[in-house]
Amino acid sequence: MKTFQFFVLLLQLSAAFSLLSCIAGVFFQSWKWMFASCITALPIAYYLFGAENNWKLVGYLPILFFAVSGVLWKKQKHKKI
Repeated sequence: MKTFQFFVLLLQLSAAFSLLSCIAGVFFQSWKWMFASCITALPIAYYLFGAENNWKLVGYLPILFFAVSGVLWKKQKHKKI
C-alpha cells in the first residue's frame, strides 16, 4: 500500500510542476519552461493513456506542450536575428 501512495505522490508532484512550468512558459513566453512542462507531463500521460474514458485525452497534453514549445522556440530564434 505504501508503494501505491508513493507513486500517487510522484504523479501529483509531476502534475503540479508540469502545470506551474506551463503557466510560467506561457507567461514568460519561454520555450524552456514549456519543454520542461512537456517532459514532466509524460509520466501522467503514460499512466492515463490506458484509461477507458475521457481521461485518455490527458495523454495528448505532452504533444500540445511540445508543439507550443516549438512555436516559442521559433519565435525566440527569429527575435534575436
